[in-house]
Amino acid sequence: VDEAVEHFRLQVEEKGGVIRAELDPEGYVISADEVHMLNVVCNLIDNAIKYSEESVQIKISSSASSNGYTHISVKDNGMGIPLKEQGKIFEKFERASAVQRNRKGAPGFGLGLNYVFHVVRAHHGSVKLESIEGEYSEFTINIPQQNKEMV
Repeated sequence: VDEAVEHFRLQVEEKGGVIRAELDPEGYVISADEVHMLNVVCNLIDNAIKYSEESVQIKISSSASSNGYTHISVKDNGMGIPLKEQGKIFEKFERASAVQRNRKGAPGFGLGLNYVFHVVRAHHGSVKLESIEGEYSEFTINIPQQNKEMV
C-alpha cells in the first residue's frame, strides 16, 4: 500500500489534492502475490484520480476483522457511481456510462475493476463497493490474513 501511495503522490499533489494512508499499526500479514496486489491497489488509486474533480482527496485505510480477514479500502471524493450501475461495475469493458459521467473523458478500456475483482477472488477474498453519486466511491478489498507465526 505504501508503495502504491508513493507512486501516485506527486500526481495527486500536482492536481491540488491529497492522498493519505491510514494503515492499521498491527500490520497484518496476508498471503498474496505481491505484484498483483500492488496492481490492485494502484488500479483503485488510479480510478480515484481519474473520476475525481481537480482537488482529489484519497484515503487508503486498513483494518482487520475478527474472522481472519484484512480489509484495505480506497475512498475518494469523486463523482460516485449510480446505484443502478454498481452491480455491473466489475464486468469486463464496463465503462460506457462512466465515460459519459466524466467530463474529462478518462482513458482506459474498462478492464481495471474486472482485474481487481479476479485477482482478489483468486486470493480467496472479496471486493465491496460503497458509492453515492456526486459524493464518493469506496472500494474495500477483503483478503484472508496469514498468521504472523507462519511467515
